[in-house]
Amino acid sequence: MTDPDTNTKLRIMIPLMSGGMLWQARSIVERLGPGYEYLFVTAPEDMPAVQHHMPNRELHVVPLPSSSGLMTVGQKVTAVPRSFWHAARQIQRLRPHVILCVGTCLAIPLFLMGRLAGAKTIFVESLTRVTELSRTGWMVARLRLADRMYVQWPALAKGHPGVRYQGNVL
Repeated sequence: MTDPDTNTKLRIMIPLMSGGMLWQARSIVERLGPGYEYLFVTAPEDMPAVQHHMPNRELHVVPLPSSSGLMTVGQKVTAVPRSFWHAARQIQRLRPHVILCVGTCLAIPLFLMGRLAGAKTIFVESLTRVTELSRTGWMVARLRLADRMYVQWPALAKGHPGVRYQGNVL
């Protein structure tokens, strides 16, 4: 698909984190097909796993606080502004038309910075979230950071205005 203004392929930025969200993001990319330019971003700690599962793909790094609990509170507090700064740099450099996140905490800085740059934002809640939104999903919905937000279980969509169920991505 092309951008009607520039007649170039639409650039879709997709954060990739290790684990199940990586598989879900890969499934979405496979379903969308080769008609887009994909811009993959990841956190430094996820780089080895993402490189293993996405060989021959260029990856861009956006540092963010570790969710593994290995960082002290002070380290997390200083890492949050850095993650927003790095997200802004990557968005300015890569100029995505769309930012598509599958359940990753990278959605928050990327969506905030991306919206300022005019990118559309799409959030897909992880398949593992059956009865309630993740913290990231809750923040995205509550702050209305996504132009579109999808869940993968019909019951989950019923409790949240503006959240859509369109089926599973796997």
